[in-house]
Amino acid sequence: SCAAPGSKTAHAIELLRGHGRMLAFERDPRRAHSLVQRLEQLVSFKCSNPTPRQGSLVRGRAASCSGGQGVDVEVRVGDFLDTNPASKPWTDVEVLIVDPSCSGSGLPEHHLTQSGSGGSGDTTSPERLRRLAAFQRRILAHALQFPRARTVVYSTCSTHRQENEDVVEAVLSAVPPPPFAVREALSWWKSPLPEATDGKPLPDWAKFCIRSDPVTHQCRGFFLCRLDRLGEAPPPTAPVAEVALQRKKKRRKPTPAERRASAAGKQVDLKKQVAAPVAASSARKRKGPGIRLSSHAKNVAIPTAETLSAACPAKKPKRQHKQGS
Repeated sequence: SCAAPGSKTAHAIELLRGHGRMLAFERDPRRAHSLVQRLEQLVSFKCSNPTPRQGSLVRGRAASCSGGQGVDVEVRVGDFLDTNPASKPWTDVEVLIVDPSCSGSGLPEHHLTQSGSGGSGDTTSPERLRRLAAFQRRILAHALQFPRARTVVYSTCSTHRQENEDVVEAVLSAVPPPPFAVREALSWWKSPLPEATDGKPLPDWAKFCIRSDPVTHQCRGFFLCRLDRLGEAPPPTAPVAEVALQRKKKRRKPTPAERRASAAGKQVDLKKQVAAPVAASSARKRKGPGIRLSSHAKNVAIPTAETLSAACPAKKPKRQHKQGS
């Protein structure tokens, strides 16, 4: 995010060693153009449309000096905060570099501009620092929402604690807290810790961050914090958009021949349903009263005429008396 002018983006592409994919965001089309030019100079970026416009996408490939097929690079001219972490291709993102707009208090040109007479010092107003810190909290909190992100790196060119440790502390203190924790970035780096702000002590993890001080390190001032996910990232799942599309998918309309065949089949089934009761009724009439055999009965002796006459002997006819006897 906020990838221009492109030095960090180019360095990240080199670390991929010719394998992987890089998605770079820049909201300003002019700064995006500077980003493309910097990538062409540093990593031999080749693209078909080198003129970014608002909302456009510049695709290309960066060459690799360490072998491999090269890194696929996409420069997106748009706002990183508009991305949906639950949709493709953002569900596949594993590492994010968050380098938001800042006061630039660690840059030499910033001090020269602010001093006005070639002196040193930083006169960034408290109100501007509050606005910048609010934006920085939003963009870092958004980066921690990517479901498969393993590592998120937050960096600024500022020496102000309000834009650095305070931003990270505020995001990690959210409710519910994001599943990330600060980890040591470089074990050999010795960072001078800033002074407490308004009597507020620094968090314990501040010693793991990288802080460059122009006076101590004789270079530009900057801040870097590495945040690693706690536990394993969840396995990839079907994107929400694709699932919704599958649910809304309409069935294919039947052809006229299929409709006629379906109607004919229904008529045949209806005739069978009507004919079945009629056939059963006529069969009962032909059969007449008698002994019913269950389909579950076994070894049933069917009585014959002789056994029936023996069991039920014929009654003798009554004598008729003559009248007058």
